[in-house]
Amino acid sequence: MKSIPLALPGLVLTIAGLFTTLAVAAYPDKPVKMVVPFSPGGGNDQIGRLLAEKLTQITSTPFIVDNRAGAGGNLGSDLVAKSPADGYTLLVVANQIVINPSLYPKISFDVMKDLVPVALLADVQFVLAANPQVAAKNLAELVSLDKKTPGRLNHGTPGNGTPQHLAAELFNTTAGTSLVHVPYKGTGPAIADLLGGQIQLGFLTLSSAVPYVKGGKLTALALTGKNRSTLLPDVPTAAEAGIKGYDATTWYGIMAPAGVPAPILLALEKHIQTALADPAFRKRLEETGFEPRFAPGRAMFVEMKSDLAKWSKLVKASNVKVD
Repeated sequence: MKSIPLALPGLVLTIAGLFTTLAVAAYPDKPVKMVVPFSPGGGNDQIGRLLAEKLTQITSTPFIVDNRAGAGGNLGSDLVAKSPADGYTLLVVANQIVINPSLYPKISFDVMKDLVPVALLADVQFVLAANPQVAAKNLAELVSLDKKTPGRLNHGTPGNGTPQHLAAELFNTTAGTSLVHVPYKGTGPAIADLLGGQIQLGFLTLSSAVPYVKGGKLTALALTGKNRSTLLPDVPTAAEAGIKGYDATTWYGIMAPAGVPAPILLALEKHIQTALADPAFRKRLEETGFEPRFAPGRAMFVEMKSDLAKWSKLVKASNVKVD
């Protein structure tokens, strides 16, 4: 009597493929955790909560935000990088994720290998805002004032190595200015001192700057991105105001642990695309200061690779250090 093989290779592959197909078809069939690697209230948290609410509506499955702050976002990112690659643990990222490798040489994960991009969500540009006591009322006047009295104008940011800090360093490099950095422990204290005149300038997110600009408490000199904003339509971009080639925009997106099956990544990507195609959801993002911009995971990877090189070069040239 001939022995019967326990399993033929082709059959094994077919069965494995069947289980994968069934798993994807059912995805998500339990709550999905969306890790925000920063404290509540910041940009990652705001867009993460808005997206979680929308994805819960689209999939009829809970998407739950889990704040894991620490080490400039590295703590929560490391947690996701080492989580099961099943699509049930996601990471809400900003471009800080590709800045950090230049700031923290001992990061315990490789952002380009241990995490995989799912999709881009939106951009946020900054407003270069001045206390009204500053003599400059536009960008050309600011540059002229700085060059007459180099090192006298300072700007505050939420801390060393933050996107706001690097936006200012890039501005100094591009415009030839010497704005002095004053790091704070968060956005709130920096804005308080800017309003009080203890510092003269700030690179602020649109959402935090708009109320003060419209209330006459701050002067908006320029936007840091490529396009004007509907929230401040009369404020030019830095490039429009004469600083050619300057672009400092923060993007936001979703990543997952490397190894998540491609069909699950594609399902997530499609759900996010559906969310960003909804006019009501886009309006909510815009009202919060985000500029919706969907891009699939493969395009996000290309952008991350480019930004990794861009910010690494700037960090090294500007000798940026974290606390």
